[in-house]
Amino acid sequence: MAAGREREIKVAVADLDRLRDRVRAAGGKLERAAAMESNWVFDRRAAAPSERLRARRELLRLRTDGGGGRLTFKSAPEMRGGVKERAEHEFAVDDPAAARLFLESLGFEVTARYEKVRERWLLLGCEVALDRTPIGDFVEVEQVDPDLPAGGIERVCRRCGIDPERADPRDYLAIYRDHRARHEGLPRDMVFEEGRPSAGASKPPSAAAGQKTRAPSGGSQ
Repeated sequence: MAAGREREIKVAVADLDRLRDRVRAAGGKLERAAAMESNWVFDRRAAAPSERLRARRELLRLRTDGGGGRLTFKSAPEMRGGVKERAEHEFAVDDPAAARLFLESLGFEVTARYEKVRERWLLLGCEVALDRTPIGDFVEVEQVDPDLPAGGIERVCRRCGIDPERADPRDYLAIYRDHRARHEGLPRDMVFEEGRPSAGASKPPSAAAGQKTRAPSGGSQ
């Protein structure tokens, strides 16, 4: 089980292939080839607004990537400079369907879904995640070395030609919410069209997970 502080920067990317070349040239080592990630976000929809995770800007998420699953809780984020920081508790689950049933038994429901294809690199104590999403490409630079000196994330960004001043403080749910507000006709959840992308897709943790979800209320997570 991983428990601690998540520290990361997220930046929109115009050319993900070119960025990959820069990460490799900077000495990055491929940790995992591109793979589809499917994410299910849980909340207590029937709870009082003040008790909903989204209203508190917290996150409870079940993720599958074709190699099992991970259950994650994140606290409300704080911005320190351009770096987003929050408490994070995460552990692997061998049976995502059982994990979903467990959460539903506690009164949680799936309130949102999102998908992306993520390719992970390691560089100077950070994970550099190259993300392809249904609405564009992004890079996340996250501290993985607990002893990384202050400013280490920003140094990795600059070494790869990423401007940390362009960091986006929003998570993918909030990014998609704002994008959808500007573009009519998009699906409720940030998911790829059927048949795309080509990377191996993850199956939902249960048949019910394939159903459409209602948009959760409250602030961004």
